[in-house]
Amino acid sequence: MIRSLPLKQMDATLLSRELLLASEAAGNDVDLVEKAIAYASYLHRDQTRANRGDMPRVHYIEHPLRSALRLVRWGVTDQAAIIASILHDTVEDCVDDIVALSPVTKTSDPRHTALTFWATEFGTTVYRTVEAVTNPELPAGLTRAQKHDAYRTHVVEAIADPRVALVKFTDFVDNALSLHHTASHSANKDMVARLASKYEPLGDAFIARLFQPDVEAFVPFRGMQEITETLASGLARLRTQAAKTA
Repeated sequence: MIRSLPLKQMDATLLSRELLLASEAAGNDVDLVEKAIAYASYLHRDQTRANRGDMPRVHYIEHPLRSALRLVRWGVTDQAAIIASILHDTVEDCVDDIVALSPVTKTSDPRHTALTFWATEFGTTVYRTVEAVTNPELPAGLTRAQKHDAYRTHVVEAIADPRVALVKFTDFVDNALSLHHTASHSANKDMVARLASKYEPLGDAFIARLFQPDVEAFVPFRGMQEITETLASGLARLRTQAAKTA
C-alpha cells in the first residue's frame, strides 16, 4: 500500500518506512540505513522547505528521504548510493552540528571534519559520494549568474562518478523537475523563474551522462525506462519555465 503512494504525498514517517522495508528486501544493512535516517532527521530538524502551490511548508528531511526513495523505486539497491542520498545535504547545510556530534579530531576545516565523521560511520564510498555532491564554498562577491555557472560546472564535474550521477540526478528531479508544483502560486513566481534558469542548462548534461554503461549498471532496465520518462516530461516543463524568464 505504501509503495503505491506518490512521493509528494508521503511524509517523513512513510518515506522512512518504505526505505527501510526496501533495504531489508535488498539484503542491505537496515540498521545502517536507519542510522543515516536518524542522523539526517536530527541535523535537518530545524529546517523547512516550500511545498507545492500555497500548501504549508514541510520538514526539510522529506527532501533527502524522498530523493533516496526515488532511487529505490527506480530499482537502485546500492547501499552507499542510498545512504549518500539520505545524507546529501548534511555537510552543506548542517556542518556545525555534524562537527559537534563527531568524536573525531577537529580540524581547521569543518567540512573535512564532518566528512571524516561520515567515513567512520558509513564508509569511504558514502563519504566520497557525499563530498562530491556537496556544493563547494564560493568566494564572496560573485553575482547570481556567476554562482549559477559555478554550480553547474561543479555538477558536470562531479557526475563523472556513476553513484554521484544518480544521487545528484534524484536531487535534480526533486529540486528542478518539480518546480511546476510551486509555479502556479503567485508568491513563488520569482523563485521558480530564478531556479528554472539555474537548473535548465543541466538537462543536457544529465541526458549525456545517465545512459552510460557505468551508470546503467546500478539501475535495472525498468528503472532506466522510468528515468527516461522523468527526463522527458520534467525537462519539457523546466524548459518552458526557463523560456519565460529569457
